Amino acid sequence: MAMTLTPKTLTFKRGDSFEQTLRVQLTEGPPLTDLSATAQARRASNDEEVAELDVDLRPVSATEALVVLSRPYRDTETWPLGILLIDVQFDWAGLRLSTQTFQVKVIADVTRHA
Repeated sequence: MAMTLTPKTLTFKRGDSFEQTLRVQLTEGPPLTDLSATAQARRASNDEEVAELDVDLRPVSATEALVVLSRPYRDTETWPLGILLIDVQFDWAGLRLSTQTFQVKVIADVTRHA
């Protein structure tokens, strides 16, 4: 299984809705049926779990799927400033595979609501 990740480091404003779409392509093996996935965001500085991300799998074909990672803005309001690490772990056809890790740089939002 191969996956494209662009960009490898994202900038995200704390308190915004988080959504990142990844494309997964199968290079060999059985079709992408019964694919399941989980993802977490962890602080780079101490490995503390910040969030369990929602994962929406959207099949494109038997060999390709879109993976949408998300969290609503109310959940990201308390995300720490700094670097978060994220990867996606897939369970498929008796295998468990993880993507490469990517970074999310969390910065402060200038406009804030009371």
